Amino acid sequence: MLADAAPIVPDDQRAAYQALRAEVDGIDTGDGLPEALTHPDFVLANVGATRAGMVLVDWAGAGRGPRAWSLAFLLYAECAKDLRRGALVMAGYRQHVTLTAEELDRLAGLIRARWLVLVAWQVCSGRVTPAKALADAAETKALADVIASRIRAAPA
Repeated sequence: MLADAAPIVPDDQRAAYQALRAEVDGIDTGDGLPEALTHPDFVLANVGATRAGMVLVDWAGAGRGPRAWSLAFLLYAECAKDLRRGALVMAGYRQHVTLTAEELDRLAGLIRARWLVLVAWQVCSGRVTPAKALADAAETKALADVIASRIRAAPA
């Protein structure tokens, strides 16, 4: 979509658009990481409470992929609200899965990747300018780095 949007990008946004495309081209897609059943929108809005416990809903787009991808999106969604939520997410996650050293090393890139996908879509749909998306990219990278460093430093 981002490539197809090139003809409609205003001249004053062209440099930011090219820089955003380079960011998107560099996304860590999680290739080579351990795989599992993944949920493309694993956030609390897609969790329902039942008598038996919490249940994940809205499985459209689910499939096999890097297991850390869904975790990264959940960490971004929750830590953007409050960094302390990362510890809560990981307390539950670590009851079932131990991340590999490579997953931990690539976590910041995976957290940032989901945001870049969403912001590229926003640019293509005219919701934000390439310049605004690019400006926000630095903030998102900084947040992803903080989240990942906290997760790496937390006791397993």
